[in-house]
Amino acid sequence: MSITVMVQTSLPKDLILRLQAKSEMPAVEGLAGILSRVLDEHDKAYPNQTKHVVLSVPVQQEPKVFKTQRGFELPVGLELFAEYDGKHLTAKVTAGGIEYKGKTYEVSPSAFAAKKDCGASDTAASTNGWKFWMFKKDGRAQFIDALRPPVGK
Repeated sequence: MSITVMVQTSLPKDLILRLQAKSEMPAVEGLAGILSRVLDEHDKAYPNQTKHVVLSVPVQQEPKVFKTQRGFELPVGLELFAEYDGKHLTAKVTAGGIEYKGKTYEVSPSAFAAKKDCGASDTAASTNGWKFWMFKKDGRAQFIDALRPPVGK
Protein backbone atom coordinates (compact mmCIF):
# COMPACT_ATOMS: atom_id res chain seq x y z
CA MET A 1 0.00 0.00 0.00
CA SER A 2 1.29 3.44 -0.92
CA ILE A 3 0.52 6.48 1.23
CA THR A 4 0.90 9.99 -0.14
CA VAL A 5 1.42 12.83 2.31
CA MET A 6 1.36 16.42 1.10
CA VAL A 7 3.98 18.61 2.77
CA GLN A 8 4.36 22.33 2.25
CA THR A 9 7.86 23.68 2.69
CA SER A 10 9.92 26.74 1.83
CA LEU A 11 12.99 26.32 -0.39
CA PRO A 12 15.45 28.88 -1.73
CA LYS A 13 14.61 30.09 -5.24
CA ASP A 14 17.85 28.78 -6.78
CA LEU A 15 17.13 25.27 -5.43
CA ILE A 16 13.57 25.37 -6.75
CA LEU A 17 14.87 26.35 -10.21
CA ARG A 18 17.38 23.47 -10.15
CA LEU A 19 14.64 21.01 -9.11
CA GLN A 20 12.31 22.28 -11.83
CA ALA A 21 15.04 21.86 -14.45
CA LYS A 22 15.72 18.29 -13.31
CA SER A 23 12.04 17.37 -13.05
CA GLU A 24 11.52 18.34 -16.71
CA MET A 25 14.01 15.70 -17.81
CA PRO A 26 12.15 12.75 -19.39
CA ALA A 27 14.04 10.10 -17.38
CA VAL A 28 12.98 11.57 -14.04
CA GLU A 29 9.59 11.03 -12.39
CA GLY A 30 9.15 14.57 -11.15
CA LEU A 31 10.09 15.94 -7.76
CA ALA A 32 9.29 12.69 -5.93
CA GLY A 33 11.73 10.85 -8.22
CA ILE A 34 14.46 13.41 -7.62
CA LEU A 35 14.04 13.26 -3.85
CA SER A 36 14.00 9.43 -3.91
CA ARG A 37 17.25 9.39 -5.89
CA VAL A 38 18.91 11.87 -3.49
CA LEU A 39 17.85 9.79 -0.47
CA ASP A 40 19.03 6.55 -2.14
CA GLU A 41 22.45 8.11 -2.82
CA HIS A 42 22.63 9.36 0.75
CA ASP A 43 21.82 5.87 2.09
CA LYS A 44 24.60 4.36 -0.07
CA ALA A 45 27.12 6.98 1.07
CA TYR A 46 26.25 6.58 4.76
CA PRO A 47 25.12 2.95 5.20
CA ASN A 48 25.51 2.90 9.00
CA GLN A 49 23.59 6.08 9.67
CA THR A 50 20.25 5.72 11.46
CA LYS A 51 17.48 5.75 8.88
CA HIS A 52 14.88 8.20 10.03
CA VAL A 53 13.59 11.51 8.81
CA VAL A 54 11.86 14.10 10.93
CA LEU A 55 9.57 16.47 9.08
CA SER A 56 8.07 19.46 10.74
CA VAL A 57 4.53 19.91 9.48
CA PRO A 58 2.97 23.28 10.24
CA VAL A 59 -0.19 23.07 12.28
CA GLN A 60 -3.10 24.73 10.56
CA GLN A 61 -5.62 26.32 12.85
CA GLU A 62 -9.23 25.58 12.15
CA PRO A 63 -11.05 28.67 10.92
CA LYS A 64 -13.14 30.33 13.60
CA VAL A 65 -15.47 32.08 11.18
CA PHE A 66 -17.12 31.47 7.84
CA LYS A 67 -16.62 34.51 5.63
CA THR A 68 -19.48 35.00 3.17
CA GLN A 69 -19.00 36.09 -0.44
CA ARG A 70 -19.73 39.66 0.65
CA GLY A 71 -17.23 39.49 3.51
CA PHE A 72 -19.59 39.09 6.47
CA GLU A 73 -18.50 36.64 9.14
CA LEU A 74 -20.47 33.95 10.96
CA PRO A 75 -18.91 31.98 13.83
CA VAL A 76 -18.09 28.36 12.97
CA GLY A 77 -20.16 25.95 15.06
CA LEU A 78 -23.15 28.27 15.40
CA GLU A 79 -26.33 26.16 15.51
CA LEU A 80 -29.09 27.57 13.30
CA PHE A 81 -32.79 26.86 13.07
CA ALA A 82 -35.88 28.03 11.26
CA GLU A 83 -39.58 27.31 11.28
CA TYR A 84 -41.18 26.97 7.87
CA ASP A 85 -44.50 25.49 6.82
CA GLY A 86 -44.92 23.91 10.25
CA LYS A 87 -41.52 22.24 10.13
CA HIS A 88 -38.51 22.81 12.38
CA LEU A 89 -35.35 23.04 10.28
CA THR A 90 -31.78 22.97 11.56
CA ALA A 91 -28.41 23.88 10.08
CA LYS A 92 -24.91 24.67 11.30
CA VAL A 93 -22.22 27.17 10.35
CA THR A 94 -19.04 25.44 9.17
CA ALA A 95 -15.78 26.82 7.82
CA GLY A 96 -17.17 26.32 4.30
CA GLY A 97 -20.62 27.83 4.79
CA ILE A 98 -24.00 26.86 6.17
CA GLU A 99 -24.41 23.11 6.28
CA TYR A 100 -27.96 21.89 5.78
CA LYS A 101 -28.66 18.17 5.42
CA GLY A 102 -25.04 17.35 4.62
CA LYS A 103 -24.58 20.00 1.92
CA THR A 104 -22.83 23.34 2.37
CA TYR A 105 -24.26 26.58 1.01
CA GLU A 106 -23.89 30.34 1.14
CA VAL A 107 -26.43 32.06 3.42
CA SER A 108 -29.44 32.62 1.14
CA PRO A 109 -28.99 29.47 -0.98
CA SER A 110 -29.11 27.46 2.26
CA ALA A 111 -32.51 28.97 3.09
CA PHE A 112 -33.68 28.27 -0.48
CA ALA A 113 -32.61 24.61 -0.15
CA ALA A 114 -34.39 24.28 3.20
CA LYS A 115 -37.65 25.73 1.84
CA LYS A 116 -37.45 23.57 -1.29
CA ASP A 117 -36.97 20.57 0.99
CA CYS A 118 -40.30 21.48 2.59
CA GLY A 119 -42.01 21.47 -0.82
CA ALA A 120 -41.92 25.18 -1.67
CA SER A 121 -41.93 26.26 -5.31
CA ASP A 122 -38.87 28.09 -6.63
CA THR A 123 -40.68 31.41 -6.23
CA ALA A 124 -41.79 30.69 -2.66
CA ALA A 125 -38.37 29.26 -1.73
CA SER A 126 -36.52 32.39 -2.85
CA THR A 127 -35.68 34.13 0.41
CA ASN A 128 -33.16 36.20 2.32
CA GLY A 129 -31.22 33.67 4.40
CA TRP A 130 -30.16 36.39 6.84
CA LYS A 131 -33.81 36.82 7.81
CA PHE A 132 -34.65 33.10 7.62
CA TRP A 133 -32.06 31.37 9.81
CA MET A 134 -32.09 32.06 13.54
CA PHE A 135 -29.81 31.31 16.46
CA LYS A 136 -30.23 31.52 20.21
CA LYS A 137 -28.39 34.13 22.23
CA ASP A 138 -29.03 34.44 25.94
CA GLY A 139 -32.04 32.15 25.53
CA ARG A 140 -33.67 34.36 22.89
CA ALA A 141 -34.06 33.60 19.19
CA GLN A 142 -32.51 36.10 16.80
CA PHE A 143 -32.11 36.20 13.05
CA ILE A 144 -28.51 35.80 11.91
CA ASP A 145 -28.95 39.24 10.32
CA ALA A 146 -28.17 40.56 13.83
CA LEU A 147 -24.60 39.30 13.35
CA ARG A 148 -23.96 41.60 10.39
CA PRO A 149 -22.55 45.04 11.10
CA PRO A 150 -24.96 47.94 10.60
CA VAL A 151 -25.02 49.48 7.10
CA GLY A 152 -22.23 51.99 6.64
CA LYS A 153 -19.87 50.39 9.19
